[in-house]
Order: sequence, then structure tokens, then C-alpha cells
Amino acid sequence: MVHNRCIDAIRQAGKEADGSVPVEMLAEDVPDEETVDRSFVWARLWTAIDALPPKRREILLLSKRDGLSHAEIAARMGISESTVHNQLTKALQTLRTGTDRVFFKIFIW
Repeated sequence: MVHNRCIDAIRQAGKEADGSVPVEMLAEDVPDEETVDRSFVWARLWTAIDALPPKRREILLLSKRDGLSHAEIAARMGISESTVHNQLTKALQTLRTGTDRVFFKIFIW
């Protein structure tokens, strides 16, 4: 629900002349229980990501957080694209098996 509201706000902001998001659109109160649950989910997700080997974690974050392509990651890290692909696959498999599907879905979008 929160994800969809954010998407709606971004779409609406695109129609604004200056591209800003009106604060009123984002000011709705989120129930405390939902906030706690969401914080717990994100904490567990980042704990799982932090447990990955350093290079694998870096590849995952460059791909999913920063939106870089396999070629861009390979060039930045000085490794082959196939290595990037293999390490990213292993990272995602680890997150799939080591955490609930909820955590995985949140991160992958």
C-alpha cells in the first residue's frame, strides 16, 4: 500500500511544474504497528545483505540499489560480466533461501 502511494505521488509530481512532491500527499499517518513491522522487515533484510561476502554484497548493491548494468559493474570492479552475473545470482539465491519471501520482494521490486 505504501509502495503504491509513493508511485502515485511520484506520478503526480511529474505533472507539477517544478517536479516537487507536495508534502500533503506524504503526510498521512502510518499506524505504529505498520511502522514497527516495516522497520523489522528492513532490519532483517539489511542483516541478510550484510552477511553476504563483501564483493557479492557490493555487486548486489550496485545492481539493485544503484541500478547499474552488469557491464557497468564489471567495468567499475575490474571483473568480467559473467562474474557479475554469477555473483548476483548467488546473492539473490541466498536472500531467497535465507529470508522470507517478503524481504526478497521488497528489495527486488
